[in-house]
Amino acid sequence: MKSVEGTLKSILLAGIGTVSYSYEKGKELVDEMVKKGELTVKEGEELNWELKRFFHKEKSGDSESSWFDNTISRILDEMHVSTKEETNELKKELSALEARVSILEKQFESSQQEDNQ
Repeated sequence: MKSVEGTLKSILLAGIGTVSYSYEKGKELVDEMVKKGELTVKEGEELNWELKRFFHKEKSGDSESSWFDNTISRILDEMHVSTKEETNELKKELSALEARVSILEKQFESSQQEDNQ
């Protein structure tokens, strides 16, 4: 049976590994966004710096997940990326407009047929 100390050490190492992996994947994502032109080089550098700062604090136990969430939200907002709610609202508006166009097309076709008679 593992000792409590050994179990805690395993948990701590797993946490550090997870944080390191998350940082690497986050950095790769930012680099890929820069490569695709979705972020400028400067924005990519800033985000990578912020990721590094966040994960350094995370490793030291000073978790700032709300800071991280706010930073990501700010960056996405600056990039004019719409939220899921905004996208759903636009889909509803588009459906309503399509329905109105369909009605107008039918009215137009009907009036054209009447004019031809």
